[in-house]
Amino acid sequence: MTRDGSGSAALSSRSVASDRIVHYVVLAWMVGIVTLSVFLWYHDRHFDKGKDAHEYTLLGKALWNGEGLIYQGRVDVIQPPGFPLVAGLVDLAMRRTDWAGKTVSLLAFFASLWVAFVLVKSLTGDAWVARLSVVLFSSSSNAILNASSGYSESLYCLGLLLMALFFWRHFPLRTTIQCVIFGFAWVFLYCVRPEGLLCGTALLLFGWTRDISMSIRSTIKVSLLAVVLLLPYVLFLREHTGQWQLSGKTYANLVMGELGSPYQKGKATDRYAIVRKTHEDPSYSRGIWHYLQTSPECLLRRVPHNAAQLTTFLLNNLTVMGLMIAVWGFVALPSAQRTFILLILVTALTYIGFFVLYRTLAIHHWIWAMAFVVGSRECLRFTFIRLRKGWNETTALLIPVVALSLYELRSAAAIALRAVQQ
Repeated sequence: MTRDGSGSAALSSRSVASDRIVHYVVLAWMVGIVTLSVFLWYHDRHFDKGKDAHEYTLLGKALWNGEGLIYQGRVDVIQPPGFPLVAGLVDLAMRRTDWAGKTVSLLAFFASLWVAFVLVKSLTGDAWVARLSVVLFSSSSNAILNASSGYSESLYCLGLLLMALFFWRHFPLRTTIQCVIFGFAWVFLYCVRPEGLLCGTALLLFGWTRDISMSIRSTIKVSLLAVVLLLPYVLFLREHTGQWQLSGKTYANLVMGELGSPYQKGKATDRYAIVRKTHEDPSYSRGIWHYLQTSPECLLRRVPHNAAQLTTFLLNNLTVMGLMIAVWGFVALPSAQRTFILLILVTALTYIGFFVLYRTLAIHHWIWAMAFVVGSRECLRFTFIRLRKGWNETTALLIPVVALSLYELRSAAAIALRAVQQ
């Protein structure tokens, strides 16, 4: 018994030591990610006239000056008001218009890492799975580059994570105050990026799968609040575009989605100056129904084309083996967690109806990161942990996570290296 007891104690001691080593490796990794993100943020030069980063911040400045959604002296129906409101507020504090938007993105990225840790821990009940998921999520080059620029993806990702965390902990929203908080979060997410409307809907649908009677009541409360909050912006779009629509950018994105595709109508036609023309005359924002009536064949052809691009993105970021392990991770999750995650992930499929941007797909990378870590854990348990006693699970799990993280960091590291050499 003494020998067994001493052996068990020695094994436990080695396990604690291994966990401590992994803890320091993860901490050092995150310090490196923060350093790289700040470096790229400092050297980012995307604040050029006509780009989204420029438009967002100047819109925010106009909003806080009481001018409304005005960009370069004209009413702007293209960009939603969420990110400009936050960027404009930061600009009031910094007095640096060219830095305000990308500062919002950087801080939102850092905050999203913490919220992702809390959410994944809540979903899996495993702190180490959460830590390693954040390592992999933070290593996405696209997520890091989003954080260093003044685009809306980082803030949207943070809003999505916060809304998902709140809903997971409080569904099916039994009290009125919970419905109010979720309703405001839902509308804010929509005001950052219009697809936020779909994400909130997906979460409410998840509630229906768990407690339909309570979810019906909470859905009615949340929907009524959302309608009241959305109505002013919808009426604004109606007044200036002449169309009932939820986003003034929908028609422009559908037209721009033809560029570089097999169904592009000509190489350099005036058709693809749609964003400039919409800035000059908001009535060019004609809505999705006009596009369906005039170019239905383009929409049908773009879905398989963009689906192929989406698959290429996943293979480039996760590799074939990583994608297989992530699928295993989805299967290994409990039913409720799997349904919750997949309903959020399915909303990303809406991008194949427009165009696929890698920086936008990075919004949902935390889901793939969690799935990969869970799948890797199950794989390691099936092989090393069962067949070779004495392996520490956390130490073994660090190996595939670091390997894939290094692979994903390649683009951001290359850009940082070029900045150092200049």
